[in-house]
Amino acid sequence: MALKDATLGVACFGALGFTLPYCVSELKVLPHFKVGFPAPSPPLPVLATSAAVVFAAAVVFEFGAKKLMDASQALAPGVLLAKARDRSVLARHAMDALALGYLGYLGASMASAPGFLESIPATAYERVYAYSPRFQYLCVCMFAFQAKNMLDSLRWGDGPEFIMHHAITLFVGWGGLHPFLHTYGTFFFGISEISTAALAVLAAFDGGGHGVVALEDGFPNLKVAVGCLFMVSFVAIRVVAWPFFAYHLTSDLLQVLADGQAHSVFVCYANLGGLLALTLLQFYWLTEIVARVKVELATFLTPAPGPATAHEHLKSS
Repeated sequence: MALKDATLGVACFGALGFTLPYCVSELKVLPHFKVGFPAPSPPLPVLATSAAVVFAAAVVFEFGAKKLMDASQALAPGVLLAKARDRSVLARHAMDALALGYLGYLGASMASAPGFLESIPATAYERVYAYSPRFQYLCVCMFAFQAKNMLDSLRWGDGPEFIMHHAITLFVGWGGLHPFLHTYGTFFFGISEISTAALAVLAAFDGGGHGVVALEDGFPNLKVAVGCLFMVSFVAIRVVAWPFFAYHLTSDLLQVLADGQAHSVFVCYANLGGLLALTLLQFYWLTEIVARVKVELATFLTPAPGPATAHEHLKSS
């Protein structure tokens, strides 16, 4: 059984190893924004097929990670991977961290590429409707990942706020394939996920929630380090930068609506409502993070009770 699990795991990662580098190399040759209407977006069947492939890649990665951990536990039993539930949780968080890190990488590579800033359209209408082949690819990846994430949240009972987040992101991702809001999507679907990737790693240490108790107990210092990395990235990206981009996106959408140039009034207002909901969610999560950091720091800084001294033994006897 261990050999079978190991073989399946290696086969899954081998298949992904051949496909992911190709996707990244293809992204590098795509141009930035195309301001020409109607934009030359790929037909819906092509986008749907691409999303299905990305969805399948996420499932294959998670399945492969679980099989490798099953094989590892069978060959060398240990506390960390002793429970089948914990192995499934770690496989899920590993998939989340990789997918979100990949989305963050795509957004950062787009924003840092030569000529990106110069290619940003000048008018509100063009910024809302300019087509970016690079972002179209990122949008397909995000849509597929959120579909997988929605199923995982329902399976593991993550909570209504996460269901709402995934539902809004799925709707925005679907609208982005129009094309729509590609200029701003580089940040909201790409760069912002850097902090979420750190959260996916941190979630694995959440022994009291959706993580692994043995990981939390065995690596407390690592948990604090990952938590600090997440806190810094969350504040920088989602508390400081997010409102700035949200303000400009809102201004451009309102301008397009006022000029009567919206392709769909409903979609524009729905995106504004979704943006407001997600923005409020960022600050709700910030209050939870601050409260959790206080508890974690207090626990981390409290000295562990040591062995009783001889004097204490005599005093208690």
